[in-house]
Amino acid sequence: MIFVLKMYYLMKTHTNTLIDNKISIHTIKSAESIMYLKGDVNYTDIVYLGGKKNTIAHTLKRFEESSLFQDWLRIHRAYLVNPDYVTTVCYIDSTLQLKSGEILPISRRKLLNLREKKSFEMS
Repeated sequence: MIFVLKMYYLMKTHTNTLIDNKISIHTIKSAESIMYLKGDVNYTDIVYLGGKKNTIAHTLKRFEESSLFQDWLRIHRAYLVNPDYVTTVCYIDSTLQLKSGEILPISRRKLLNLREKKSFEMS
């Protein structure tokens, strides 16, 4: 992934650009290799397929509003997941398993939305 940082104050959103109107632009060529985003207050960890992580000074909500991540699943206050990497949703334990084997928590309220939004293999 290539991240280009530039100082801007007025910007418009493009399909492949995340905007921070105070600090910088981070250009992501493709969101396909990103498994999930993990938010922590004003920072977001981008977790890639190979396990590599990058941290960006954007809120998770900012990513969620971007057109690149429109079809992604918000499973928790802290997680935004690429549905292409989801293998199993366990409704009993409120967890979600990714193709990499990682298990992520699903919040109570998001679990109900997840049942309606997408059908996954249940366990």
